[in-house]
Amino acid sequence: MTTLTLDKQHVDILEQFGDIQELLQTLVHRYVLEQTQQKIEALQNDIDLYEKKYGLSYQKFERNVATDESFIQHIETIDFLWERDSNIWLYTIEELKAWQTRLANISNA
Repeated sequence: MTTLTLDKQHVDILEQFGDIQELLQTLVHRYVLEQTQQKIEALQNDIDLYEKKYGLSYQKFERNVATDESFIQHIETIDFLWERDSNIWLYTIEELKAWQTRLANISNA
């Protein structure tokens, strides 16, 4: 448990609305949900940009890179730093999954 220090005037007002502990837990819960949802949206937007840039999902991109030399030649015309994009894209997908798990955990709390 973490202890917070609040301004007296805020405490005085919060007391008018009920139990401060319950109110703060509700506020923090809502804030964490909101921030987590915004993080997920930002990560999904980043993934969408890569999908638009390369014209396919990461799974198809990865499979084509591994099996199709002409695909590699094609993506090099899109961006010669495609390997960097691939690494960032994969990391972003993994980060998205981690944040989605966090959201599921706090939504069920």
